[in-house]
Amino acid sequence: MAAVGTSVSVLWNVYASVGKTAVASWDVDVLAPTVPTVIYDDGRCGPFSIVNVDYMVEGVTRVSWIMRNNFPVATPVTFQLQVGNTGWQLSDDWQDVGPAAVNTYQAVDQSRRAFGKQLTVHYRVKMTDVNGTVYYSQPATSLGELGVHDYVLMREIIRKWKLRSRNFAGVSGYLLKRRRNGTPCPRCLDPDTHEVTEGNCPVCMGVRYLYGYYKPVRETYAVTDPPTIQEERTGGPEGWSLPTQVTAMFLANPLLSTGDLWVDAQSDLRYHIQRISVKAQIRGVPILSEVVLRALPFSDIAYKVALEDV
Repeated sequence: MAAVGTSVSVLWNVYASVGKTAVASWDVDVLAPTVPTVIYDDGRCGPFSIVNVDYMVEGVTRVSWIMRNNFPVATPVTFQLQVGNTGWQLSDDWQDVGPAAVNTYQAVDQSRRAFGKQLTVHYRVKMTDVNGTVYYSQPATSLGELGVHDYVLMREIIRKWKLRSRNFAGVSGYLLKRRRNGTPCPRCLDPDTHEVTEGNCPVCMGVRYLYGYYKPVRETYAVTDPPTIQEERTGGPEGWSLPTQVTAMFLANPLLSTGDLWVDAQSDLRYHIQRISVKAQIRGVPILSEVVLRALPFSDIAYKVALEDV
């Protein structure tokens, strides 16, 4: 017997077989529930013209947005503010902030979210129209507030950078953002100090938190300088090491952090991001970053991270 929920439509076709004993059979066609359409704003053609964050480390953060003129959307619409740490649309760390509101242009966040020394808090707006279509705005950083003119200027710089790196000078790769919060690893953490005791832990990849890294940011282009290779003698059983460093320019969207990984899409070589220098910014919002990459040995646990699964 098929288990049918109250919200699922069921079509019953009954056929009686001819014979001494009547036997009834049922063909059940379960109609799957309608999946809502989800649209991610690309910053140029979506419903959101701009999203600005007036951030307060201690206090109330205000997030406001401006809708694009004449964008076709079925009203009334519902807005839900969301917060995350990676600044990447497809990350699984986005969470709702406060209740949803109808036909508004601003939301507030009263929780403190900045700890340590690096401000990685990002906000985005989830909009749902009357037909159930869901729109997500571009993530907005908490590092600075841009006016419409500055935002359009930054968007044009990003467009030209993508054009240059994709067609001429860039190397395509995957950016693996390191998890800095979440579910603690159930395998390798010390029960007393909660420190990682296994650098090659297959559960957290030596990162402390479950799964280690977020889903990969695909088509992350790097404009690299020639690598610096220096063979060194070590005191370990291997005898020699061959550390390789590469200096590369990245688009600072999403923001890079030390400890993240970058994977060359062609060779599968994996690099650890060690040092970040912002080379271009507008009103405190980074646009381009120069990064020092350290090549990881093939025995590193980072090579166990499957790009299609993280």
